Amino acid sequence: MAAAVNFSDSGPNLSQLFDAIWKDYEFLESSTEPSNSTVIQSRVLKAVERAEKAVHMVNDLSLFSTNEQLEEVATNEIKYLLLPGLLGYFVNKSSSESRFETVKKSQVYLIDFIRLCKLYGVTEVDLPKPYRSREGDDEKDTQPKQSARPGLASIEEQTRKRQMKIERFKTQKELNRNLQELYDLVKKENVDEESKRNYYVTLLKKWISDALETCESIDEEIPLIEHMTRLKESKDQPSNENKSKDKKKGVFRPFIITKDAMQKQVFGLGYPGVPTYTVDEFYQDRVDQGLFPPAGSTPKGKNSTTTTDEEEKEAEKKEQLEDDDNSTRQAREWDDWKDDHRRGWGNAKNKG
Repeated sequence: MAAAVNFSDSGPNLSQLFDAIWKDYEFLESSTEPSNSTVIQSRVLKAVERAEKAVHMVNDLSLFSTNEQLEEVATNEIKYLLLPGLLGYFVNKSSSESRFETVKKSQVYLIDFIRLCKLYGVTEVDLPKPYRSREGDDEKDTQPKQSARPGLASIEEQTRKRQMKIERFKTQKELNRNLQELYDLVKKENVDEESKRNYYVTLLKKWISDALETCESIDEEIPLIEHMTRLKESKDQPSNENKSKDKKKGVFRPFIITKDAMQKQVFGLGYPGVPTYTVDEFYQDRVDQGLFPPAGSTPKGKNSTTTTDEEEKEAEKKEQLEDDDNSTRQAREWDDWKDDHRRGWGNAKNKG
């Protein structure tokens, strides 16, 4: 363990840098500005730079090691265990990169913070795995265990997670209460060493609980980000139908149409790089492509129109003939009736 925390005479020492980082954290926690506002993002960028510099200073000073216990760490240096957690907190609020890269990087820093605290015996929680590591695990580890009753297993898992969240909420509530009491105590002028150590250890435990919750939130957020990315990519890519249409259009190539084979030979010699067709060859080429109808055939549209006109004329003729037949029949019946019923035959009473 290093005896001092000064890093460079040209800049602030580690203690001063940590105080500036903690002020950044307090500002971001209390600010009511939108998270993507210029004020917040500029402060986040500065905080990330300070936290990264502080982490490098801790590594260069070798303040912490794997064969050391928390009791061996000086009281004023316990707070530096928070630096990876603070860095993960600031990165998670940054919008300078894609959200996918931001949350993955934030999760790595938060897990490193929990690992460091677990190394010093501050906590005994299971260490979360980064999202990338879970994707790279063996198939037997990544595949969920099959159960005879998968619905029951899912319910049990949800119940377990719910119970963990309830316990974590109770723990966070207790830690916040103790932390406030210890904070008021360490702010006094004459405070004993044990109270300060209790304050820093309680602060570490509170941050561990927050880091675990943030890692779980990132686990739920990353699949949504990946899903939205796939949707955006599918919208940007042209559909297969449009691709096939583009392929059918092809590229226009110039050509020469000649009257007969003799002209084809003449024009073909002048432009050897340009295809030459006779009229018959050009027409047959278009027939093969389905653009022109075969020679001697009638276009579908024209044929159908002619057939319709003929049918209409035929129907009109039939109607006219039927009308003529009806008129003739009615005239004959009227003549027959007049022959059988002479005028005045029905007026027998007024005969002279």
